[in-house]
Amino acid sequence: MLGWWRAVRGEGSTLAYLPFGFALVGALVGLGSAIVAFEYHGNYPLNVLLLMVALVIVPNILLLLSIVASAGGRTTRSLVSRFPVLRRLESRWQRWSVETADVERVFRWQVLAWSQFAAIGFFLLVVLVFLTRVAFSDLAFGWSTTLEIDAVVVSGWVEAWSRPWAALLPIAVPDADLVSASQYFRIEDDIDVDARALGAWWPFVLTSFVVYGAGPRVVVLLIALVRLDRLSRRILIRSALVQELLQRLESSVVANAASTKPRPFKKHLQSKVTLVRWNALDAGTDWLKQTLGVEAGGEFGLGPADAFDAIPMDRDVVVAAKAWEPPLLEFTDSLRDLIDHLDVGTLVMVVLVGVDGEIHRDDEVWRRVLDSAGLEDVALA
Repeated sequence: MLGWWRAVRGEGSTLAYLPFGFALVGALVGLGSAIVAFEYHGNYPLNVLLLMVALVIVPNILLLLSIVASAGGRTTRSLVSRFPVLRRLESRWQRWSVETADVERVFRWQVLAWSQFAAIGFFLLVVLVFLTRVAFSDLAFGWSTTLEIDAVVVSGWVEAWSRPWAALLPIAVPDADLVSASQYFRIEDDIDVDARALGAWWPFVLTSFVVYGAGPRVVVLLIALVRLDRLSRRILIRSALVQELLQRLESSVVANAASTKPRPFKKHLQSKVTLVRWNALDAGTDWLKQTLGVEAGGEFGLGPADAFDAIPMDRDVVVAAKAWEPPLLEFTDSLRDLIDHLDVGTLVMVVLVGVDGEIHRDDEVWRRVLDSAGLEDVALA
């Protein structure tokens, strides 16, 4: 139902690609950050503490701030006023008679989801650049601080930090000896450990990026998408337009029983008729000649809001409609207005066209709808 509604309203042509755009922007930022963070000339090891602060802790602080900001109505209103794409999305929702307060609730989750796409793109490139540097260069890791912190304390921090994956990936948990041996001061020339041993930090660094960096983003993104989907469905179902549509579909005139009364044509079509294509149906003059054997003296596209002024009043009309769509009230209303526009005695014939371009002859439901709408004189091909 929701998929049909979105298709009818033309939603998502550009907006559907926005997550990829945010992910691309995040990936470019991640690429630049990773190149700077993993720059290594061999003079001193990469500082693990600095990597964790810059690429894990600071992004998580930004994540918390984005969650707090998305909960504020003023922040959402400010974003809508500044970004054209959000104003466009807001106008589309308002066309569906959705209240402004409901639109803002949707936007909170939508903006949060978009920001997580950007963050996931960021960490994806950070991980890829890191793995490339690990595979094709001789990275060495250590830790350094001006504060008087004992290596035993840092080892305890590392052990607590690694607890989520310690049982599954013990290789990604640096032991106390490695932590103690990898402390360095830049004024000193040598580090009291084999340089190759300093590379043993890389599983810890990689796992930290995945668990503490990308992991929370994936969780928040999934929550945001689920909430966004449920909220969108609930709001659309509450919409007056959708309620009207549901009432039409649940109407008693939509039945499967066979009609007990045949519907013969009152007269044959004129040799030259007016072709009206309802709701952007792809059927032209050649199709009309091949299927009904009559010429098209004019061809018009017609929708619920279109006018009839250009349609000749003295010529029979063939209305081609999609056989796979239900006969809605907007169709019968437009058909009634069309008949009022035409001269008395002019024949109006509805032709149901299948996806293969052939005429659909199973018209019992349509016949009942037309009869209930007072359109008994309308013919069905």
